[in-house]
Amino acid sequence: KRGVMEGFLRQKFSDLHSELKKKLIETGDIELVEFNTWHDIYWGRCTCKRCASVGLNNLGMLLMDIRGEMTEDA
Repeated sequence: KRGVMEGFLRQKFSDLHSELKKKLIETGDIELVEFNTWHDIYWGRCTCKRCASVGLNNLGMLLMDIRGEMTEDA
């Protein structure tokens, strides 16, 4: 599922959607985290009291990888 999400994100932030691409690049080098309260610890970090902000943050990691590639190419 990570590979499928990566493909969709690459399409979403491609030159065809230059405004979204620009916004992603403008985040600079800050850490991107998908915080949630619905216990999704695969794509993000759950901030409920039970989970205490644990999670793999795969969505954030993919976005940061793609952003890094974009800034290298610029």
